[in-house]
Amino acid sequence: MIFSDIIGHAAARKSLCDAVKRNRISNAYIFCGQPGIGRTSLAMAYAAYLNCNSRRSDDACGVCSSCLKIASGGHPDVVVLKPERAVIRIDDVREMIRDCVYPPFEGNWKVYIIDDADRLGEGAANAMLKTLEETPARAVFILIAGSAAKLLPTIVSRCQIVKLIMPSSDELLAGLQRNAASTDVSRVDEAYRLSGGLPSKAFKILRGEDLLIKKDLWGELMEHILSRNPLRALRAVECIQIMAMEYGDRAEGIIGVLDEVCRRIIHKAIENAGWSPAAIAISLAEEAKAALRLNANPQLTLESFIIQLQLRG
Repeated sequence: MIFSDIIGHAAARKSLCDAVKRNRISNAYIFCGQPGIGRTSLAMAYAAYLNCNSRRSDDACGVCSSCLKIASGGHPDVVVLKPERAVIRIDDVREMIRDCVYPPFEGNWKVYIIDDADRLGEGAANAMLKTLEETPARAVFILIAGSAAKLLPTIVSRCQIVKLIMPSSDELLAGLQRNAASTDVSRVDEAYRLSGGLPSKAFKILRGEDLLIKKDLWGELMEHILSRNPLRALRAVECIQIMAMEYGDRAEGIIGVLDEVCRRIIHKAIENAGWSPAAIAISLAEEAKAALRLNANPQLTLESFIIQLQLRG
């Protein structure tokens, strides 16, 4: 993973490269933004740039031994810490702290990427804070979080914040086409449409690794939605919830699913020369999305959408 593999985030990439060129590398960063937009990928690309043996002005080479080891997850100086349970345990952080006092084994920098850093437990967060107060030389910590506000203010104050935003539609589509030149155009279009704008989700769909594609939940969901069977209606709610989890954020995930439901209903209406329940279904979906954006209870909103659709569709 190098910067040219990343979709979007041009400003962040330039800022990180400029910091290296000026020898103004921060010992601690927070990469914050919505899950799925490429936060961890950008962190890995930065680790490659810091340690590349043949670094270019704006990117790592991607082919030297250091870049290849980082891409395969086998570089001794690049460590990714992920929560195994609800929180990141203090023991895991302590192990990382013990390791960081030693100089890099074979690279220029030791890079520690803490995924879902907003899930640091209280003890782990305090241990992390002590390390950030006196970060060892040649060590860089990158905390991945949805928002800096979810971290201890004392941790945030010791980090450089890199805010990441969703890539534009043009950036996402161009990135998919660039990285999938030999793939069927319809697969690229499907990945683009179902991704909800999230690059990581788009690539999972493109590779056939996405849960929604593997289990054909879309087909199952539409069958349930278009039926008048109460039991199948309940199953539709379950389908939408499963799909929403694939998007990372529950409410935004549900909105993404409902957007695709609307698209499929419109397509069905065209196929069936103005299928009569289409307008009602689309109106109910829009009402549900508006309620979710106003922080309505996702479970109740979903159930209401499906029940109303069964009664009025």
